[in-house]
Amino acid sequence: MRPTSAEYLDHYHRRRSRAQRAYVARQKSRTTSLTDEVEGLSYELARLEGRRDVLSEMLSQSIAMNETRSERLMREYVRMFAHGFHLHDAAMAGTQERFLRAIMDPAMVFQGFYSLDTFIRIFQRHSSTISSFVMRFVSCDVVLADGERPLACTLRLAVQQRMTRESLALYFPHILHDEVLVQELIGHTMEIPQTSVYSFDDDGRIIAHDSSMDLTTALAKVLRSLERATFVLDSGRLPDAPPEHPL
Repeated sequence: MRPTSAEYLDHYHRRRSRAQRAYVARQKSRTTSLTDEVEGLSYELARLEGRRDVLSEMLSQSIAMNETRSERLMREYVRMFAHGFHLHDAAMAGTQERFLRAIMDPAMVFQGFYSLDTFIRIFQRHSSTISSFVMRFVSCDVVLADGERPLACTLRLAVQQRMTRESLALYFPHILHDEVLVQELIGHTMEIPQTSVYSFDDDGRIIAHDSSMDLTTALAKVLRSLERATFVLDSGRLPDAPPEHPL
């Protein structure tokens, strides 16, 4: 039995409607994909422009000070983060983060943790917990390849930080039951020698960062006892890495 004209038209309109919906869905998906791609390219462009500006400024100052670019980069890093992340100043915190993203690879390895995002979150967490944090430049040794390209850099710092109950809970939670020891530490400002080793890729970006701090000497000065300082450090720890997504 042949379909009537009305049935044929109804079938035709249904097919056309399905085709139109499929077309709209494809266009929407394509638009979303293009939007994501544009956002990604815009982010990468902003990162590269920030890197250009940072390196251009450092180059002009390095020539004036007769320093290598890597040495100037380390000095600028210490200057910008002398008091940690400025979490209460959104504009400055944004400038600091752009600086890090300009000089460090997104997949940078830090103390066994992967990704620059993880490093930034750890740094921000420490800055929100540590009281009166100050770091001071001491020296910088750069290993160059072919006389120009940096391979690695050893940065030595003096880090000052005042101990609070919050910072003790972060680093040494095992001593919190000993209130006498806690009270001896709270309020004291320790000056801690820190050594950081940075590795660079062929483009001069930091791809690895490892740090060590001489806490034993700093604590022994406060507690006036190497044995007690060793006890505090025996079970000391760095906090776990934050999750890869914002808290």
